[in-house]
Amino acid sequence: MSKKTNKVWVCSDCGEEQSKWSGQCFSCGAWGTLQSFESSSAKASSIEKAVPIKLKDVKSRPSKRISTLISELDLVLGGGIVPGSVLLLGGRPGIGNLP
Repeated sequence: MSKKTNKVWVCSDCGEEQSKWSGQCFSCGAWGTLQSFESSSAKASSIEKAVPIKLKDVKSRPSKRISTLISELDLVLGGGIVPGSVLLLGGRPGIGNLP
């Protein structure tokens, strides 16, 4: 496995690494604190390639869902909201306003 040498810029105030030099640290906002260092990393070819699998071969585990108490919405969501998930509801402007 061959190594490739890259230059990284490290802030002397906060220690944040950046891939290119700039006058100001993007993390802490300090000016003139970036110092260059050599960093060696493995070539990208040494990383295992992803292998695609068929959707029917994906294993899922059942999870307990939280009912919304709206039967039609629960039906669309497959039984309710999955804990830890994010749900985006959308509609026409003003659709949720009460008269």
